[in-house]
Amino acid sequence: MNQKQILETRRFLNEVRSSNRSGSHVNCFRYFPNNSDEHEDTKFKVFKLLRKLNHNVLVEPIFNNGSRCDILDISLGVIYEVIHSEKETEVKNKNYPSCFGIVIIKSNKSEKIEVLE
Repeated sequence: MNQKQILETRRFLNEVRSSNRSGSHVNCFRYFPNNSDEHEDTKFKVFKLLRKLNHNVLVEPIFNNGSRCDILDISLGVIYEVIHSEKETEVKNKNYPSCFGIVIIKSNKSEKIEVLE
């Protein structure tokens, strides 16, 4: 990781509540039983794909402004939101920090999941 990447990662982590950005939560999968099985299964697939690409991720991080996302790729500054019962417009209206890109993934088992490299 070069100096520019280190600074970008630090900038992205600064948007996350300190209790969520500690080293113990980076690259750990966090399961939430309140979500549907389809949602959690798709979230795990995204997590696994990102880790295979050697990306550092946070699962279900809470941002300083109180919003929460499914997966935050802190290597690229991308939020991955898995939608199952939500509508895309609901995700787009969430109050995420503006420094992040957003990728919406439908939890339809027949669709191929693609992440950013």
